[in-house]
Amino acid sequence: MAEYAVELYFDRNMDQRVRKITHSLSRSGLPVASDDPNWRPHITLAVYENVPDQNALLQLVSAFARKATIIDSEEPFLDCAFSSLGHFPSTEGVVYLSPVPSRNLLRIHRLYHEMTETMESDERGWYLPDRWVPHCTLGTGMTPDEIGTAASLMAGDFPTAPFRFSGVGVITFSPVDRIATYPIPRMTLENIIDAETRSSITRNVLLTLPDWFGIPSAIDEYCQSVSEDELFMAWFDNEKPVGFISTTRNTPETWEIRVMGIQPDYHTLGLGYIMVNESINAARKENVRIMMVKTLSESHACPFYGRTRAFYRKVGFLPLQELPQLWGPENPCLLMAKPI
Repeated sequence: MAEYAVELYFDRNMDQRVRKITHSLSRSGLPVASDDPNWRPHITLAVYENVPDQNALLQLVSAFARKATIIDSEEPFLDCAFSSLGHFPSTEGVVYLSPVPSRNLLRIHRLYHEMTETMESDERGWYLPDRWVPHCTLGTGMTPDEIGTAASLMAGDFPTAPFRFSGVGVITFSPVDRIATYPIPRMTLENIIDAETRSSITRNVLLTLPDWFGIPSAIDEYCQSVSEDELFMAWFDNEKPVGFISTTRNTPETWEIRVMGIQPDYHTLGLGYIMVNESINAARKENVRIMMVKTLSESHACPFYGRTRAFYRKVGFLPLQELPQLWGPENPCLLMAKPI
C-alpha cells in the first residue's frame, strides 16, 4: 500500500539551488533524491502509512495552504533558512539540509496538525509536533564514506540565503507520484495614501460583500469618505487588493473604524484581526486612547452582522450603546469601543 506525504515547497530560487546541489552530488556518484524524476525539493510536514479517505486529506491540505498565507511583515510567517548539513543515525544513510527551527517554522507545522487532527489516518510518530526534525533530504542510501564525501563537497557551497515556502503538495511514494499541489497565497498589507486608490479598493471589495454592503448609495458614500480618513490599509494577494480597513479621527484621543471589508474567498485567514491590530498600533503612536466602531445592532436579526459583532468582540471591542435613530429604525446602530 502506498504511503502519503505532505510537503512544503520552496520558492523558485531555493528550489533551483537545492536541485543544483543534488546534481553536483550525483556527478560524484552519490545516490540522491533527484534520481526520482518526480522528486521536488521540500520539507515534509507529515507522512501517513494509511489514508482511508484521500479526498478528505486533499481538502484539509488545500485549506491549510490558504491558512498558511505568507504575510510580509517584520517577521514573515513563512521565511526560512538552512543552517547546517545533517544525517540521521540509522542504516538508511539519509543526508539532509537542516533549516533553522524558528518559532514560525514550528508554528506552521503545529498549525497543519491542528487542522488535520480529526482526520482518520495512520501518521508516522516522528512527524508529530514536539518530535519533528524538519529537514530537506538530499540523498538516501549513502554509506558512511559517501556521507563524508557529501559533506566535503558542500563545505564551500552551502545554501545560506533565506527563502520562502511557495506551496504545499501531497504525494504517494515510493516511487514519487504527485497527487496535488496547492500554492500558498503571497499576502502583503500596505498603507494607501492616494485618494483615488483608496476609493477604488473600497468599491471593488465592498461590491463582493452584498450581504453586508447591499445599498449602492452607502457604498458611494464610503468611497468618498475614505479619501480623507486618518489611515487606510489594504491587503494585496500579489497585486490584487482583497481587503481593507479605513480609520478616522473623531477627537484627539479617539479613532473610529469607519469601514472594513475582506473579499469572501479570503475570510477566516486572520486578515481582519491583523488589520485591526495594525490600526490600533498606529493609533497608539498618535496617543489615541480609545478605538471605536459602529455596526448593526442585534436588534436587527442578521446572521452576517452577527458574525461581525462576534469578530469585534473577539478582538476586544465592547458594546457601549445602541443608537436606533442614527441609521434609522430599520438599521439600528450599535456603538462599540476598545480602550487601547
